[in-house]
Amino acid sequence: MVQSLEIDYVALEDMFCMFCGTQILFSEDSPTECPHVLFIATDDGYEYQSDSVKDILPSFDVEDEEENGDYRKFFFQRVKEITGFPAGSFIIESYTPAPSLYGLYLGFSPPSQ
Repeated sequence: MVQSLEIDYVALEDMFCMFCGTQILFSEDSPTECPHVLFIATDDGYEYQSDSVKDILPSFDVEDEEENGDYRKFFFQRVKEITGFPAGSFIIESYTPAPSLYGLYLGFSPPSQ
């Protein structure tokens, strides 16, 4: 199971990759990726999926969830249960303040050694 870290209010701020310094989230613009980003997702769906994890990430399609028996689990719960992420990978989760509680999820993998 991949590790996760919840950070308050990042969904409202710009964010930079902690490995290379690339700005990946802009408060006024679409997200961009760097080689360390595995995926960028919100409660509405994926903004980006890297080729290395595209085939193992869960679907946002409700019909697919019902077929797999995952319809009772939130998207993020299903992501955390995935095996197959590169070693050392982790996910940052952030939510906007109430009443929205809109979720933002960023998967990262450290540089290959």
